Amino acid sequence: MRVELVVDEIVLHGVDPRDRHRIGDAIEAQIRQRLSRDSVVERIAADVRNREQTVTSVVAASIRAAVAPPTARRG
Repeated sequence: MRVELVVDEIVLHGVDPRDRHRIGDAIEAQIRQRLSRDSVVERIAADVRNREQTVTSVVAASIRAAVAPPTARRG
């Protein structure tokens, strides 16, 4: 299973526009790291097989869990 995440725009108020590429690259790197580290694709596949939910809600919940700060995650 392959999941593709497309973000068209992120709005950060109060950030110098000259820093947009550096910040965008850092955000992309963090999302990649968290999604790969947390085996999100495997969790999505398991959730789809085991629950009667729509694929959209499963993907959204898995992405929220993956990008949430470590202190916000439930164990």
